[in-house]
Amino acid sequence: MIEVKNVAKSFGTTIALVDVSFSVAESSVFVLIGPNGAGKTTVMRCMIGELKPDKGSIFVNSSPLNIEAKKHMAMMLEERQVFDKMTGSEHAKVWSMMYKSWNDSRFKDLVLHFRLPMDKRVSEYSIGMKTLLFFILTVSTDSKILILDEPTQHLDPVWKDDVLSIIRSYAQRGNTIILSTHQVEEAELMATHFAIIRSGRVLYSDELDAAKENHRVVRVEEMEEELEQITVMNNDTVLVKTNKEIGRYPTFREIALGYLRSKESVLIQ
Repeated sequence: MIEVKNVAKSFGTTIALVDVSFSVAESSVFVLIGPNGAGKTTVMRCMIGELKPDKGSIFVNSSPLNIEAKKHMAMMLEERQVFDKMTGSEHAKVWSMMYKSWNDSRFKDLVLHFRLPMDKRVSEYSIGMKTLLFFILTVSTDSKILILDEPTQHLDPVWKDDVLSIIRSYAQRGNTIILSTHQVEEAELMATHFAIIRSGRVLYSDELDAAKENHRVVRVEEMEEELEQITVMNNDTVLVKTNKEIGRYPTFREIALGYLRSKESVLIQ
């Protein structure tokens, strides 16, 4: 459905993205996982058309990203930018005018569930309340593609669990979700597909279940020359990329941390 192909982006002398490529399947939950500053936000802003790549292309349904495709996309920015003098209700009015697919019933239900004070200026909200407001606004657009940048940031455990549940339900209705996180456990809970990103490069991208099947954790004494070593996990075990029946299957956490700790940033298709 969405293909990011060889995208590069710099801001002056700062390199943000280097030859980034991955594909997002329709009706999937695609998670970009990596540390802060890895390039997750930049690539998402390119996907929504807010930033123009210096090199490379983004395709939606086999066509280059265009105005028509953007009509079916909504993005929740990590910055949580607000109009200082506007209330929550006034923010909602602006969003409802921007999206023809706006679902006012869903918006009201979620506001009631999360108990947001909609008559209060959003500039006076806590950071967590701003996260909830912009999550609710984005989900209420009823867009076919949601791009969510750190959607659980600054939320307490209960609200975080509710947000993740809403995301899963939204995807189950046939929509596509692209979200970013630096939390491995959260990524495993949500992802059907993922890309691990560090220093502006995709280290590894795959379907969640396939990734586990295509890696093994082996003891150092089991290592063979033809095995593709990803990283040494501790003094006596190594994460390798192989479907050979040796060692044991890794957890997603071991795969993600293994690539993030690997010494070289290798793009794997």
